[in-house]
Amino acid sequence: MVDKGFEGKDRHQTWSEHYGARVVCAPKRNSSKPWPKALRRWLASLRQIVETVYDKLLNTFGLARGRPHELSGMRARLAAKVALHNFHEKAHSVKANVVAGCSDAWAYPSSRFHPHSR
Repeated sequence: MVDKGFEGKDRHQTWSEHYGARVVCAPKRNSSKPWPKALRRWLASLRQIVETVYDKLLNTFGLARGRPHELSGMRARLAAKVALHNFHEKAHSVKANVVAGCSDAWAYPSSRFHPHSR
């Protein structure tokens, strides 16, 4: 999936021949063969996912700043950062569920536990 700035059969053919890449690029709206609106929106939703992952890798995990000496070192550091990130996400999710469960229990106290109910 590429931006509309990368459209063009010649460019896509070159990428296919040199890299084995199949490129999907929505034509511009003023194209002689425009895509239907639903198809353009679907592609845009996929591109949003790709750009979110790209931003996470580049900025959150620091791929823009790292200058590894070897690819294996970069892979190891990235794997460690992703594992830590996933751990934090899971821990936050579990903590939120526990807190939500406790707050539900506290929101509706039973009268038998209330000190002045006798």
